[in-house]
Amino acid sequence: MILAMADILIIISFLLFILGFLGIFIRFLRKKIRLRHYFIASVLCFSLALYLEWDSIVKGFNGACNEYRSNYHETEQVN
Repeated sequence: MILAMADILIIISFLLFILGFLGIFIRFLRKKIRLRHYFIASVLCFSLALYLEWDSIVKGFNGACNEYRSNYHETEQVN
């Protein structure tokens, strides 16, 4: 459940950032909400998704580092 929520927050974050960027060129988007609100909401959604998934990010990073180290030592011993 939390993984799906974090994915949704990441997608919303990217969409808000794109809306903010397009708001520079499209006058209609500037009239609805100020541009900085799009960017602030984008940062908030992204940081909330990062907070929800921090444990799995760290576990994945550590797993990848350990796998790289074990592969590096195996190839080093073969040579």
